[in-house]
Amino acid sequence: MRISPSAWIALAAIALAACGGKQETTVERHLTVTGPREAVERYVARQGSRRPVLAASDVTMLGDGRATATLVLPRAVDGGAVVRLSREALEGGLSYELENIRSTATKAP
Repeated sequence: MRISPSAWIALAAIALAACGGKQETTVERHLTVTGPREAVERYVARQGSRRPVLAASDVTMLGDGRATATLVLPRAVDGGAVVRLSREALEGGLSYELENIRSTATKAP
């Protein structure tokens, strides 16, 4: 009897769940800014000089002549700091989007 690859995956998932592993959920906050390339570059450079340093993606050009970049906000960045970061983006002529990324991992006991 031959077992298909999808059956192996299902069996592995069941076995992992049966191990009594603990599921851990983490949340990562991303602040994405979009606007003129020079403004996005200035904004990202300014955030790189902060403490704690905010990790940022490379500035990426969009098809419509605008640019975008995403900052990863560590847990130490509180709500007040997020408001200041968003306000700075608006004052710099940028639009922004704040997103919570949730990921769940199962850890063996």
